[in-house]
Amino acid sequence: MNTPCFGSGTGLPRKGIWVSVMMGSLLAASVPDAAAGEVNLSSPDGRIHVSIRLPAPGTVERPRWSARFGARPILTECALGLHTADAGDLMLGARVLHQSSRSWDERVAVLFGKSDPANDRFHETRFTLETPRHHRTDVVFRCYDDAIALRYELPAASARWRESPTVLVGKPQLRAISRMESWF
Repeated sequence: MNTPCFGSGTGLPRKGIWVSVMMGSLLAASVPDAAAGEVNLSSPDGRIHVSIRLPAPGTVERPRWSARFGARPILTECALGLHTADAGDLMLGARVLHQSSRSWDERVAVLFGKSDPANDRFHETRFTLETPRHHRTDVVFRCYDDAIALRYELPAASARWRESPTVLVGKPQLRAISRMESWF
C-alpha cells in the first residue's frame, strides 16, 4: 500500500509544523551515524528506530526516512517535502548545513484524564537544510517511547512563507501494524 506520510496545511501556527506518527504501544533511542549519509535515531527504550538518509551534496534528491519497531519495518521510503507558494520545494536538492542531537527526560503534569504526571522522554536530531536557492529550513525528528514526531521549522525571517499556502509532501510504504494515527 502506498500512503502519504503527511497531510497539508496553510500557514504555521508557531515556529513550525509538528507531524507526529503515534504507533499504538510502540516505543523508539538515538545514535547518529552521519558518516554514511545516514543518521539513526531511536526511542529512549530502544524499541522504535528511525533511519534518516541524507542525499549526497549536489544531487536533487530529497532526504528520506524509514521507521521500524524492533526488526519489523513500519514506514519505508518516506520522502521529506515542504512546498510553499513563494519558495517552492524546500527539501528538493537540500544540503545539510548543521546537525545536532539531544535527549530529554522529565515528568510533566497532565491537566486532563486520569494519568498524572506523565513522562516526557525523547531523543531528537535537528538538521538545518538549505536549498540550491539558499532557502533554509530546520527539520527536527523526535523519537519518544511511544511515538515518532517530525517538525519543519521555517526561519523567523521567512514570515512571508508562513502566510503562503504550504503543502507537506511524502509517499511512504506503510507496513502492517495493529494501530496507527497521524496527527497534523
